[in-house]
Amino acid sequence: MKKITFLFFIFSLTTSLGQGLSYSATASYNYVTCTGSGLNCSNSYINYMFSGASGQDQLLNSSNRNVTKAYNNIPLAGTYTLSATGGYCMTNNGNIQIPQYPSTQSIGNLIQNSNTNLLISGCFGNAFFSGFKPNNMSIHNLSATNDVCAGEKLNLAALPAGYPPEAYNWQYSLDNQLTWITVPQKLINGISTNRSTNSNFSIYDILGADHINYFRAIYFRIGYPGRPFSANTIRINYIPCAPLVTDVDFKGPQCSGALIQKLEITFDRPLDDTKSENLYQLYVRETTNNLPPIKSTPMFLISDATYPSDSKTCTYSNFENFTSLESGREYEIIYQAKVKHPTDNNPTIKILKGVLVGPEPFTYYDPKPLTFKIKSDNPACHDGKVDIAIEADGGTPPYYYDDLNGETEIINGDLQIKRIQFDAADKDKTTVELKELELKEYNIKVTDANKCIER
Repeated sequence: MKKITFLFFIFSLTTSLGQGLSYSATASYNYVTCTGSGLNCSNSYINYMFSGASGQDQLLNSSNRNVTKAYNNIPLAGTYTLSATGGYCMTNNGNIQIPQYPSTQSIGNLIQNSNTNLLISGCFGNAFFSGFKPNNMSIHNLSATNDVCAGEKLNLAALPAGYPPEAYNWQYSLDNQLTWITVPQKLINGISTNRSTNSNFSIYDILGADHINYFRAIYFRIGYPGRPFSANTIRINYIPCAPLVTDVDFKGPQCSGALIQKLEITFDRPLDDTKSENLYQLYVRETTNNLPPIKSTPMFLISDATYPSDSKTCTYSNFENFTSLESGREYEIIYQAKVKHPTDNNPTIKILKGVLVGPEPFTYYDPKPLTFKIKSDNPACHDGKVDIAIEADGGTPPYYYDDLNGETEIINGDLQIKRIQFDAADKDKTTVELKELELKEYNIKVTDANKCIER
């Protein structure tokens, strides 16, 4: 009989060498007796070896069906190899069966996946690494307090640096560490929110508009589900640090080109006079639901805003100064509070606290202009009658048609022009036909449901 050597894994490390950095992993081999298909296999022993890092070669001799070896100090190296030797497998006619199942895995895959394995058919079962993780990791709060205001970036750091990005996978828990959720990986101002040694995210970046339901303790760590890498977790206390918006009352223009009618923002509490609190800035911006490009510049900006304690409502005015909104795009309210410095006796020295986004976005629409056209036929006979058709478009139906030269009548004590036609039962009706009219000049006014006018 000949001893057959099988190479099961070759793992590639893509990161550069680092000092003081190492990995831990568990390597396992499961031997399966093979019968059938003309094979006659026996097992005498298994030699099971991990190599690829200087001084890290290990050898296991066992006749057991399952072999496991823990490696607790794997230096960073270019490649990692898992191999097994042993077992005799021959066909009934004496031919040796030599299956080959090499596999190459990146260090990123080893870190991300709990088990990186290759199933081996035939007599030799399977081999895999499990629990491959960086050693001696911890996270630190670089801020002086665990309180984090809405809108603020967390100031956490994972140490040591130098591992591949996959090693710095930030997770959070909203239920006192019962469940861990991975921080979404996305780019904000060109910076990734995850796979970084620093926590480049706010709670709003993680939870979106739902963040207002989680003003409480939130925990953070480095790792993957069921596989924490950091030896510790950090609790932050998420607080608003500013009044919360409870309602946004927006009314757009009634007619094309007209001004916005109303924008009122109501908060959940009065401003705190004991802290000389006001709203450092309160403005409108485009939401991320719009088609790109999305404008990040403030619109409808109010600085140092206050509002009455009894109504808790901040009201915009001077809409003629704000013409930057675009029809059909969605907008939201964003604001930041400002309070006096807690350790400075000078009341003019203030600090910024909390950046919040209103929970109710609104869409701005500039109504389509109201227009109409008139069609008339020449009379069939001298001094004959004429038919006129008036067709309206745009604006907001239903339409009202008035003859400015026509009869008048008293309505509610006021002298008003007698209306030619108004069909309240058919809001989609756009055309009125006037039959058998005398030959003279007619001055027609068309208005819509919002009293927009076209003459």
